[in-house]
Amino acid sequence: MKIGKLIGIGATAEVYDYEDNKIIKLYNADQPESSLQWEYNKMKYANQYNLSCPKVYELVEIDGRHGYIMEKYNGINLNEKIMNDVKRIASGEMSIETFSTNYFNSVKGTARVLYEVHKVKIPEWHKINDQLLWDINETDLLDQEMKMRIIDLIESLPEDTSVCHGDPNPNNIMICDGEYKLIDWVNAGIGNPMYDIADYVWMNTPKKDIKEVDFEGVPQVLIDFYLQNIDAVNPVFLNEYKRLSGKDIPSCEPYIIPLLVKKLRSNRTVEEKSKIVVEIKERLSRL
Repeated sequence: MKIGKLIGIGATAEVYDYEDNKIIKLYNADQPESSLQWEYNKMKYANQYNLSCPKVYELVEIDGRHGYIMEKYNGINLNEKIMNDVKRIASGEMSIETFSTNYFNSVKGTARVLYEVHKVKIPEWHKINDQLLWDINETDLLDQEMKMRIIDLIESLPEDTSVCHGDPNPNNIMICDGEYKLIDWVNAGIGNPMYDIADYVWMNTPKKDIKEVDFEGVPQVLIDFYLQNIDAVNPVFLNEYKRLSGKDIPSCEPYIIPLLVKKLRSNRTVEEKSKIVVEIKERLSRL
């Protein structure tokens, strides 16, 4: 099997071009085959419901590394789109006003693609709540009292059977001929759509201390835009989702706390995880 050029590198895998408008995702050699099977099965199941998810074709093994072949989306992710627009500002091809319009259109586009996913109901699939409870029990960064409070919180929240993507960050949102699509479905499952909504809101909530934001390598024009507009992102997102759903959106606060526990299980630094623990304590104290 001949693979093409390397087009993406993640914490646990690499993505390569393949023939016939397909790509191959190869897990690193130290990753268990069960992780690959977990992700592959989720995407295959999502395909059955015609979700905004790349089609998956077959499992492969190349040079001792396990992976799978899937559909290639011909487009760019939101982060790439934003950086391309920044370059166009620098070259004089785009005004900051047009950049701002494009940026907030992408915020609305994110709300739309998530809403379309959330409309799909699956009675039996992997439950987001089960994964969150597992994450809580597995982490050693929280004491038992905190764990019990968070478990009680999860069990008090309304349940649902809506499909949730589980990681709606800009790298996982593709724009293909103007259409928004979602990739990287490893955290997907069924549950309350508020988990996806709260995750997005948390990502775009301004830091208490702007000095905590890592601007290393970020173009100055994007830094300036962030400082001037960050407070507007979540209202635009929430208003668009509310317009589409026709429903009021409850407070994200109780949903953010269990999501932060999930982030303790990710590939973050010790310092980042310490800050998350502090944030969990602060948010629990406000409930």
